[in-house]
Amino acid sequence: MLTSSGGDTSFVLPDIVHTVAEQNELKHPRIVFVDTQYYPDATYDHIHRLASQYPFTVTTISSATSRDAVEEAYGALWRTSCDEAVSTLIRSPFEEALETYDVDVWMKGTSKHDQT
Repeated sequence: MLTSSGGDTSFVLPDIVHTVAEQNELKHPRIVFVDTQYYPDATYDHIHRLASQYPFTVTTISSATSRDAVEEAYGALWRTSCDEAVSTLIRSPFEEALETYDVDVWMKGTSKHDQT
């Protein structure tokens, strides 16, 4: 399984994996995008392009708690409690995806640009 942030560099790892899979006649892994429901439109555009340009299965997952329910319960959670926001909006749905798809290997790419 690969994960994608939908950001500027989100095509790098899928492109590398696609090339290796094609050259070695391997199955393309699933790509999982964790939708926090707070991304700008450009992020969703990147994910749609990724799904249309490569033969990956791209799966979007999100928190079982809707954006409205999160904001009602916590306010602007991502502004006030980053750790709780990450747990509610990213970690919990991601851990559920790991179990749902019976993942043995997870790959993600982080570039130097993403670490600043």
